[in-house]
Amino acid sequence: MEFLLRNIENNEYLTYLVLGSLFVIMCIKLLYNYQFEEFLGVLTNSKYLLLHNKKDKKRNLFNSLFYIFFAINISVFSYLTLSSLKLSPKSNLTNFGTIFIIVNVYFISKYLIEKIIFETLSLNTVFENYNFQKLTFINFISLFIFFGNLILLYVTPTPDIFWIYLGIGLFVSFYLLSITIIILYNQKTFLKYWFYFILYICALEIAPILIGAVLILTNL
Repeated sequence: MEFLLRNIENNEYLTYLVLGSLFVIMCIKLLYNYQFEEFLGVLTNSKYLLLHNKKDKKRNLFNSLFYIFFAINISVFSYLTLSSLKLSPKSNLTNFGTIFIIVNVYFISKYLIEKIIFETLSLNTVFENYNFQKLTFINFISLFIFFGNLILLYVTPTPDIFWIYLGIGLFVSFYLLSITIIILYNQKTFLKYWFYFILYICALEIAPILIGAVLILTNL
Protein backbone atom coordinates (compact mmCIF):
# COMPACT_ATOMS: atom_id res chain seq x y z
CA MET A 1 0.00 0.00 0.00
CA GLU A 2 1.39 3.36 -1.00
CA PHE A 3 0.98 6.29 1.34
CA LEU A 4 0.62 9.80 0.00
CA LEU A 5 1.56 12.84 2.02
CA ARG A 6 -1.03 15.58 2.03
CA ASN A 7 -0.32 19.14 3.13
CA ILE A 8 -3.06 20.49 5.34
CA GLU A 9 -3.19 24.22 6.02
CA ASN A 10 -3.70 25.12 9.65
CA ASN A 11 -6.66 27.50 9.45
CA GLU A 12 -7.94 26.76 12.94
CA TYR A 13 -7.92 30.42 13.99
CA LEU A 14 -9.90 31.34 10.86
CA THR A 15 -12.52 28.79 11.88
CA TYR A 16 -12.73 30.42 15.31
CA LEU A 17 -13.13 33.84 13.69
CA VAL A 18 -15.88 32.67 11.34
CA LEU A 19 -17.67 30.93 14.22
CA GLY A 20 -17.24 34.11 16.26
CA SER A 21 -18.88 36.15 13.52
CA LEU A 22 -21.69 33.58 13.37
CA PHE A 23 -22.17 34.07 17.12
CA VAL A 24 -22.39 37.84 16.54
CA ILE A 25 -25.11 37.42 13.90
CA MET A 26 -26.99 35.08 16.27
CA CYS A 27 -26.86 37.76 18.96
CA ILE A 28 -28.24 40.30 16.48
CA LYS A 29 -31.05 37.90 15.59
CA LEU A 30 -31.91 37.28 19.25
CA LEU A 31 -31.68 40.90 20.41
CA TYR A 32 -33.23 42.60 17.37
CA ASN A 33 -35.30 39.90 15.70
CA TYR A 34 -37.92 42.25 14.19
CA GLN A 35 -35.32 44.70 12.89
CA PHE A 36 -33.22 41.85 11.50
CA GLU A 37 -36.17 40.42 9.56
CA GLU A 38 -36.94 43.83 8.07
CA PHE A 39 -33.24 44.27 7.29
CA LEU A 40 -33.25 41.09 5.18
CA GLY A 41 -35.85 42.66 2.89
CA VAL A 42 -33.89 45.84 2.25
CA LEU A 43 -33.30 44.97 -1.43
CA THR A 44 -36.99 44.53 -2.21
CA ASN A 45 -38.42 47.58 -0.44
CA SER A 46 -37.37 50.75 1.37
CA LYS A 47 -39.33 50.03 4.56
CA TYR A 48 -36.22 49.30 6.61
CA LEU A 49 -34.39 52.43 5.41
CA LEU A 50 -37.38 54.61 6.25
CA LEU A 51 -38.28 53.13 9.65
CA HIS A 52 -34.83 52.63 11.14
CA ASN A 53 -33.10 55.79 9.93
CA LYS A 54 -34.04 57.61 13.12
CA LYS A 55 -31.98 58.69 16.12
CA ASP A 56 -33.74 56.40 18.59
CA LYS A 57 -33.25 53.43 16.25
CA LYS A 58 -29.61 54.28 15.57
CA ARG A 59 -28.73 54.23 19.26
CA ASN A 60 -29.16 50.47 19.56
CA LEU A 61 -26.31 48.02 19.02
CA PHE A 62 -27.66 46.60 15.76
CA ASN A 63 -25.27 48.41 13.42
CA SER A 64 -22.32 48.21 15.83
CA LEU A 65 -22.64 44.44 16.10
CA PHE A 66 -23.12 44.14 12.37
CA TYR A 67 -19.93 46.13 11.79
CA ILE A 68 -18.03 43.59 13.92
CA PHE A 69 -19.55 40.83 11.79
CA PHE A 70 -18.53 42.70 8.62
CA ALA A 71 -15.00 43.53 9.82
CA ILE A 72 -14.26 39.91 10.69
CA ASN A 73 -15.60 38.48 7.45
CA ILE A 74 -14.12 41.06 5.06
CA SER A 75 -10.74 40.54 6.77
CA VAL A 76 -11.01 36.74 6.45
CA PHE A 77 -12.09 37.09 2.81
CA SER A 78 -9.21 39.48 2.05
CA TYR A 79 -6.72 37.16 3.74
CA LEU A 80 -7.98 34.06 1.89
CA THR A 81 -8.04 35.97 -1.41
CA LEU A 82 -4.49 37.27 -1.04
CA SER A 83 -3.31 33.81 0.02
CA SER A 84 -4.97 32.20 -3.03
CA LEU A 85 -3.31 34.79 -5.29
CA LYS A 86 0.08 34.02 -3.65
CA LEU A 87 0.33 37.58 -2.34
CA SER A 88 0.34 36.52 1.31
CA PRO A 89 1.57 33.29 2.94
CA LYS A 90 -1.09 31.00 4.37
CA SER A 91 -1.38 30.05 8.02
CA ASN A 92 0.21 33.29 9.13
CA LEU A 93 -1.65 34.89 12.03
CA THR A 94 0.55 37.99 11.90
CA ASN A 95 -0.42 38.67 8.29
CA PHE A 96 -4.09 38.25 9.12
CA GLY A 97 -3.73 40.66 12.03
CA THR A 98 -2.13 43.20 9.70
CA ILE A 99 -4.98 42.83 7.20
CA PHE A 100 -7.57 43.18 9.98
CA ILE A 101 -5.95 46.41 11.20
CA ILE A 102 -5.67 47.84 7.67
CA VAL A 103 -9.34 47.04 6.93
CA ASN A 104 -10.56 48.75 10.10
CA VAL A 105 -8.26 51.75 9.72
CA TYR A 106 -9.47 52.15 6.12
CA PHE A 107 -13.19 52.09 6.90
CA ILE A 108 -12.93 54.20 10.07
CA SER A 109 -10.70 56.77 8.33
CA LYS A 110 -13.07 56.84 5.38
CA TYR A 111 -15.99 57.49 7.70
CA LEU A 112 -14.16 60.35 9.44
CA ILE A 113 -13.08 61.92 6.13
CA GLU A 114 -16.63 61.74 4.80
CA LYS A 115 -17.98 63.29 8.01
CA ILE A 116 -15.50 66.18 7.78
CA ILE A 117 -16.36 66.80 4.12
CA PHE A 118 -20.11 66.82 4.73
CA GLU A 119 -19.74 69.05 7.79
CA THR A 120 -17.61 71.47 5.80
CA LEU A 121 -20.39 71.68 3.21
CA SER A 122 -23.03 72.00 5.99
CA LEU A 123 -24.68 68.75 4.91
CA ASN A 124 -24.78 66.93 8.26
CA THR A 125 -28.33 65.65 7.81
CA VAL A 126 -27.52 64.42 4.33
CA PHE A 127 -24.43 62.66 5.67
CA GLU A 128 -26.39 60.91 8.44
CA ASN A 129 -28.94 59.59 5.94
CA TYR A 130 -26.32 58.61 3.37
CA ASN A 131 -24.05 56.92 5.90
CA PHE A 132 -26.93 54.92 7.41
CA GLN A 133 -28.07 53.72 3.99
CA LYS A 134 -24.55 52.81 2.90
CA LEU A 135 -23.86 51.00 6.18
CA THR A 136 -27.10 49.05 5.74
CA PHE A 137 -26.07 47.80 2.29
CA ILE A 138 -22.53 47.00 3.47
CA ASN A 139 -24.03 44.94 6.30
CA PHE A 140 -26.20 43.12 3.78
CA ILE A 141 -23.20 42.40 1.53
CA SER A 142 -21.31 41.04 4.55
CA LEU A 143 -23.81 38.15 4.71
CA PHE A 144 -22.71 37.06 1.21
CA ILE A 145 -19.06 37.47 2.22
CA PHE A 146 -19.70 35.18 5.19
CA PHE A 147 -21.00 32.41 2.91
CA GLY A 148 -18.10 33.05 0.53
CA ASN A 149 -15.67 32.49 3.41
CA LEU A 150 -17.35 29.17 4.23
CA ILE A 151 -16.84 28.06 0.62
CA LEU A 152 -13.20 29.19 0.54
CA LEU A 153 -12.43 27.54 3.87
CA TYR A 154 -14.29 24.24 3.67
CA VAL A 155 -15.58 23.58 0.14
CA THR A 156 -12.75 24.72 -2.14
CA PRO A 157 -9.66 25.48 0.02
CA THR A 158 -7.54 25.81 -3.15
CA PRO A 159 -9.91 27.57 -5.58
CA ASP A 160 -9.11 28.39 -9.19
CA ILE A 161 -8.03 32.01 -9.76
CA PHE A 162 -11.12 32.51 -11.92
CA TRP A 163 -13.38 31.95 -8.91
CA ILE A 164 -11.30 34.31 -6.81
CA TYR A 165 -11.66 37.06 -9.39
CA LEU A 166 -15.35 36.26 -9.72
CA GLY A 167 -15.82 36.65 -5.96
CA ILE A 168 -13.96 39.97 -5.94
CA GLY A 169 -15.96 41.13 -8.96
CA LEU A 170 -19.26 40.23 -7.30
CA PHE A 171 -18.30 42.04 -4.11
CA VAL A 172 -17.31 45.20 -6.01
CA SER A 173 -20.42 44.98 -8.21
CA PHE A 174 -22.72 44.64 -5.20
CA TYR A 175 -21.00 47.59 -3.53
CA LEU A 176 -21.30 49.84 -6.59
CA LEU A 177 -24.90 48.71 -7.04
CA SER A 178 -25.65 49.73 -3.46
CA ILE A 179 -24.15 53.19 -4.11
CA THR A 180 -26.36 53.48 -7.21
CA ILE A 181 -29.47 52.53 -5.22
CA ILE A 182 -28.60 55.09 -2.54
CA ILE A 183 -28.22 57.79 -5.19
CA LEU A 184 -31.66 56.89 -6.57
CA TYR A 185 -33.13 57.10 -3.06
CA ASN A 186 -31.62 60.58 -2.62
CA GLN A 187 -31.70 61.84 -6.19
CA LYS A 188 -33.14 65.25 -5.27
CA THR A 189 -30.30 65.94 -2.85
CA PHE A 190 -27.70 64.52 -5.24
CA LEU A 191 -28.99 66.65 -8.11
CA LYS A 192 -28.88 69.74 -5.92
CA TYR A 193 -25.25 69.14 -4.98
CA TRP A 194 -24.27 67.06 -8.03
CA PHE A 195 -20.76 68.50 -8.44
CA TYR A 196 -19.71 67.73 -4.86
CA PHE A 197 -21.21 64.25 -4.96
CA ILE A 198 -19.47 63.39 -8.24
CA LEU A 199 -16.14 64.45 -6.74
CA TYR A 200 -16.90 62.50 -3.57
CA ILE A 201 -17.91 59.31 -5.38
CA CYS A 202 -14.89 59.44 -7.69
CA ALA A 203 -12.40 60.21 -4.90
CA LEU A 204 -13.68 58.09 -2.01
CA GLU A 205 -15.75 55.32 -3.59
CA ILE A 206 -14.36 54.48 -7.03
CA ALA A 207 -10.69 55.51 -6.64
CA PRO A 208 -9.93 53.12 -3.71
CA ILE A 209 -11.41 50.21 -5.68
CA LEU A 210 -9.32 51.05 -8.76
CA ILE A 211 -6.16 51.49 -6.67
CA GLY A 212 -6.79 48.14 -4.96
CA ALA A 213 -7.32 46.43 -8.33
CA VAL A 214 -4.08 47.90 -9.72
CA LEU A 215 -2.09 46.85 -6.64
CA ILE A 216 -3.39 43.27 -6.88
CA LEU A 217 -2.76 42.99 -10.62
CA THR A 218 0.72 44.53 -10.53
CA ASN A 219 1.82 42.19 -7.72
CA LEU A 220 0.79 38.98 -9.46
